Amino acid sequence: MRFSKIFFVLIAVVALFLLILVVSRGGNGLSGIGGPTPDDMEQYDFGDLQVVDVKEGEGEIRVKPGDSVSVHYVGYYVGKDENRIVFDSSKSRNQPKSFVVGSAKSHLSFWQQGILGMREGSSRTITIPAESAYGERSQGPIPPNSTLFIEVELLRIE
Repeated sequence: MRFSKIFFVLIAVVALFLLILVVSRGGNGLSGIGGPTPDDMEQYDFGDLQVVDVKEGEGEIRVKPGDSVSVHYVGYYVGKDENRIVFDSSKSRNQPKSFVVGSAKSHLSFWQQGILGMREGSSRTITIPAESAYGERSQGPIPPNSTLFIEVELLRIE
Protein backbone atom coordinates (compact mmCIF):
# COMPACT_ATOMS: atom_id res chain seq x y z
CA MET A 1 0.00 0.00 0.00
CA ARG A 2 2.83 2.41 0.91
CA PHE A 3 4.59 1.80 -2.45
CA SER A 4 1.49 2.74 -4.47
CA LYS A 5 1.10 5.98 -2.49
CA ILE A 6 4.74 6.96 -3.16
CA PHE A 7 4.34 6.01 -6.83
CA PHE A 8 1.18 8.17 -7.10
CA VAL A 9 2.96 11.17 -5.50
CA LEU A 10 5.92 10.74 -7.83
CA ILE A 11 3.64 10.65 -10.89
CA ALA A 12 1.80 13.75 -9.64
CA VAL A 13 5.09 15.66 -9.18
CA VAL A 14 6.28 14.75 -12.68
CA ALA A 15 2.91 15.75 -14.18
CA LEU A 16 3.01 19.08 -12.32
CA PHE A 17 6.56 19.73 -13.56
CA LEU A 18 5.51 19.06 -17.17
CA LEU A 19 2.46 21.29 -16.78
CA ILE A 20 4.64 24.12 -15.48
CA LEU A 21 6.96 23.74 -18.50
CA VAL A 22 4.05 23.87 -20.93
CA VAL A 23 2.47 26.94 -19.31
CA SER A 24 5.79 28.79 -18.96
CA ARG A 25 6.38 28.41 -22.72
CA GLY A 26 3.16 30.20 -23.63
CA GLY A 27 1.09 27.08 -24.13
CA ASN A 28 3.19 25.82 -27.04
CA GLY A 29 3.48 22.40 -25.49
CA LEU A 30 6.71 20.52 -24.97
CA SER A 31 7.80 21.29 -28.52
CA GLY A 32 8.36 24.89 -27.39
CA ILE A 33 11.25 23.84 -25.16
CA GLY A 34 14.51 24.91 -26.75
CA GLY A 35 12.99 26.64 -29.79
CA PRO A 36 11.17 25.33 -32.82
CA THR A 37 11.13 21.63 -33.51
CA PRO A 38 11.88 20.10 -36.90
CA ASP A 39 8.10 19.85 -37.39
CA ASP A 40 7.79 23.63 -36.93
CA MET A 41 10.53 24.22 -39.51
CA GLU A 42 9.03 21.84 -42.09
CA GLN A 43 6.19 24.26 -42.80
CA TYR A 44 8.68 26.65 -44.44
CA ASP A 45 10.38 25.98 -47.76
CA PHE A 46 14.02 26.95 -47.36
CA GLY A 47 15.03 25.41 -50.67
CA ASP A 48 18.77 24.74 -50.70
CA LEU A 49 19.34 26.95 -47.67
CA GLN A 50 20.28 25.50 -44.32
CA VAL A 51 18.96 27.36 -41.28
CA VAL A 52 20.02 27.02 -37.68
CA ASP A 53 18.19 28.91 -34.97
CA VAL A 54 20.68 30.42 -32.54
CA LYS A 55 18.11 32.17 -30.34
CA GLU A 56 14.30 31.90 -30.37
CA GLY A 57 12.55 35.25 -30.08
CA GLU A 58 9.69 36.18 -27.81
CA GLY A 59 7.29 37.59 -30.40
CA GLU A 60 3.90 36.05 -31.12
CA ILE A 61 4.04 36.56 -34.90
CA ARG A 62 6.32 34.64 -37.27
CA VAL A 63 7.71 36.13 -40.49
CA LYS A 64 5.83 35.22 -43.66
CA PRO A 65 6.13 36.40 -47.30
CA GLY A 66 4.90 39.95 -47.72
CA ASP A 67 5.85 41.06 -44.19
CA SER A 68 7.91 44.21 -43.81
CA VAL A 69 10.86 43.44 -41.54
CA SER A 70 13.88 45.13 -40.01
CA VAL A 71 17.00 43.01 -39.46
CA HIS A 72 20.63 43.24 -38.48
CA TYR A 73 22.88 40.87 -40.36
CA VAL A 74 26.48 39.86 -40.90
CA GLY A 75 27.39 38.10 -44.14
CA TYR A 76 30.61 36.14 -44.43
CA TYR A 77 32.36 33.28 -46.16
CA VAL A 78 35.19 31.07 -44.93
CA GLY A 79 38.55 31.81 -46.53
CA LYS A 80 41.26 29.35 -47.49
CA ASP A 81 42.87 29.86 -44.07
CA GLU A 82 39.56 28.84 -42.42
CA ASN A 83 38.95 32.38 -41.13
CA ARG A 84 35.60 34.15 -41.44
CA ILE A 85 35.80 36.93 -44.01
CA VAL A 86 32.95 39.42 -43.60
CA PHE A 87 31.68 40.83 -46.88
CA ASP A 88 28.77 42.88 -45.51
CA SER A 89 27.38 43.85 -42.13
CA SER A 90 24.52 46.09 -41.09
CA LYS A 91 25.79 45.77 -37.50
CA SER A 92 29.16 47.36 -38.25
CA ARG A 93 27.33 50.32 -39.86
CA ASN A 94 24.74 50.32 -37.07
CA GLN A 95 22.08 50.58 -39.78
CA PRO A 96 19.42 47.84 -39.73
CA LYS A 97 18.16 46.72 -43.12
CA SER A 98 14.42 46.95 -43.78
CA PHE A 99 12.67 45.18 -46.64
CA VAL A 100 9.50 43.36 -47.61
CA VAL A 101 10.05 39.60 -47.51
CA GLY A 102 9.89 38.17 -51.01
CA SER A 103 10.48 41.44 -52.86
CA ALA A 104 14.16 42.32 -52.39
CA LYS A 105 16.07 42.76 -55.66
CA SER A 106 19.53 42.93 -54.10
CA HIS A 107 21.87 40.36 -52.60
CA LEU A 108 19.22 39.92 -49.90
CA SER A 109 16.88 38.29 -52.41
CA PHE A 110 18.53 34.87 -52.27
CA TRP A 111 18.61 34.54 -48.49
CA GLN A 112 15.52 36.35 -47.30
CA GLN A 113 13.51 33.14 -47.56
CA GLY A 114 15.77 31.94 -44.75
CA ILE A 115 14.09 34.30 -42.28
CA LEU A 116 10.66 32.75 -42.76
CA GLY A 117 9.19 31.62 -39.46
CA MET A 118 11.41 33.82 -37.31
CA ARG A 119 9.96 35.81 -34.41
CA GLU A 120 11.05 39.25 -33.23
CA GLY A 121 14.22 38.91 -31.21
CA SER A 122 15.25 35.68 -32.97
CA SER A 123 18.74 35.04 -34.30
CA ARG A 124 19.47 32.55 -37.03
CA THR A 125 22.41 31.45 -39.16
CA ILE A 126 21.56 30.84 -42.79
CA THR A 127 23.96 28.85 -44.96
CA ILE A 128 23.77 29.42 -48.70
CA PRO A 129 25.56 26.77 -50.78
CA ALA A 130 27.88 28.23 -53.44
CA GLU A 131 25.68 27.03 -56.31
CA SER A 132 22.67 28.86 -54.80
CA ALA A 133 24.71 32.02 -54.15
CA TYR A 134 27.00 33.20 -56.97
CA GLY A 135 28.29 29.86 -58.20
CA GLU A 136 31.41 30.01 -60.34
CA ARG A 137 31.48 33.80 -60.61
CA SER A 138 32.83 36.25 -58.09
CA GLN A 139 30.69 39.04 -56.66
CA GLY A 140 32.57 42.03 -55.26
CA PRO A 141 34.88 40.68 -52.54
CA ILE A 142 33.28 37.21 -52.66
CA PRO A 143 35.39 34.71 -54.60
CA PRO A 144 33.85 32.13 -56.95
CA ASN A 145 32.39 28.94 -55.47
CA SER A 146 31.95 30.45 -52.01
CA THR A 147 29.41 29.10 -49.55
CA LEU A 148 27.91 32.11 -47.79
CA PHE A 149 26.80 32.43 -44.19
CA ILE A 150 24.35 35.05 -42.97
CA GLU A 151 23.84 35.68 -39.26
CA VAL A 152 20.46 37.40 -38.98
CA GLU A 153 18.81 39.03 -35.99
CA LEU A 154 15.14 39.89 -36.52
CA LEU A 155 14.57 43.26 -34.89
CA ARG A 156 11.01 43.98 -35.93
CA ILE A 157 8.07 42.79 -38.03
CA GLU A 158 6.34 45.98 -39.12
